[in-house]
Amino acid sequence: MSYRVSIYRGQPMIGRRAHCSEPDKLIKLPNSLAELKIVQGKKFKIDVTNASVTDQEGSEIDSIEEIRDNDKLFIVEDANCL
Repeated sequence: MSYRVSIYRGQPMIGRRAHCSEPDKLIKLPNSLAELKIVQGKKFKIDVTNASVTDQEGSEIDSIEEIRDNDKLFIVEDANCL
């Protein structure tokens, strides 16, 4: 079964408060968290070397198995800002 997820750039709480206008991207969930970060980097044209992936509550995702169909995922470029 393949999952589809929406990806966003930035921290979820800050984006909501700032009414971030950057559109989300709907993608097929890749097989690993490393691949997901690469896809996010390409879609948003950012360096994901030190990036983290979070859910919409801001919790860091450590494993691709934690992600479910239709989840909203955020790429945080500086993991130290979590």
